[in-house]
Amino acid sequence: MYREAATSTRPASMYAATKLANETMGQVFADAYGVSVTALRFQNVYGPRQSLRNPYTGILSIFSNRMRENLPIDIFEDGLESRDFVHVRDVVHSISLALAMRARAKDCRIFNVGSGVPTSVMSLATMLRDRLGSRSALEVSGHYRLGDIRHCFADMTHARRELGFEPGIQLDEGLTSFCDWIATQAVVADRSALAQQTLAEHGLGAA
Repeated sequence: MYREAATSTRPASMYAATKLANETMGQVFADAYGVSVTALRFQNVYGPRQSLRNPYTGILSIFSNRMRENLPIDIFEDGLESRDFVHVRDVVHSISLALAMRARAKDCRIFNVGSGVPTSVMSLATMLRDRLGSRSALEVSGHYRLGDIRHCFADMTHARRELGFEPGIQLDEGLTSFCDWIATQAVVADRSALAQQTLAEHGLGAA
């Protein structure tokens, strides 16, 4: 039986707690019934055909909607917090590998799926703005969401060794394909400010 981490876990948000609960149930189910369970920990997935209407689906959607209208971009915290952005094509590849492996294993396995590269929010915003040719101002506001962590990027060691997964699309290439797709889509009304206000009203962030 493989366990992703030997240290104890202490989720900082309900979102994180539900993720951990799913993995725990998978491990118990595999132990109890002798079946194969595979958990894939997707990082920040992006790419063509992602939702542009839902303000909770990631900063690329939020930023691109506002940048296409040259609206200012609200950079949370100080902009130096970092995330791991993984292209949807790499995610699909990881799922194919996991399905193939599942037929050979009878236990619970957990894999990180990301690029393994941290990118600051400010760097991402700058790259996206350049590709979209936007005049949006990048404004560091200090806003935050309760439970967000400072830095998050995947350790890909286990996925490379056991799953044979290697991310193939670098952020520079992925953002180019994302922006090419964006250019074919209608401009969507921005709802990010309303979403942040709603979080603040429930004590989950600052607006």
